[in-house]
Amino acid sequence: FIAVQLGGSWGSQADSQPVPTKSELALGAARDAQRRADVSTILNATHQYAIDHDGAFPQGITETPTEICGTIQEADGSYTAVPMEDCVDLFPFFKDFLMRMPSDPQAPQGRTWYRISRTADGKINAMADTHDGAASIAVTR
Repeated sequence: FIAVQLGGSWGSQADSQPVPTKSELALGAARDAQRRADVSTILNATHQYAIDHDGAFPQGITETPTEICGTIQEADGSYTAVPMEDCVDLFPFFKDFLMRMPSDPQAPQGRTWYRISRTADGKINAMADTHDGAASIAVTR
């Protein structure tokens, strides 16, 4: 048995995480800024809908944080919802306010990776995960 150490410690690869570069950190921060803006946009659209509908929020928003269904662009340039299991389709409610549902900068087409819920006292939470997954971006109103 011959063991060869190629730099670093004897720990497994799972023990060592690559150190992000300054440009990777800057890109992650820029993506998080976009996530904050998107979460605010979603919350603003939710409240605009409620203003236009006598205080009623869109159906499907529950106390359990649920991913918001995404949208895809059709050949004619319009957007349509991509209904999936385990997501709440808000696009029919928001299409008067938003051209498309905002989506996480790294989400695949048709997904948002953003979540929405309602608190017991009727406030709306819109949430996203940060680029490193260590924290959440949440806006409540």
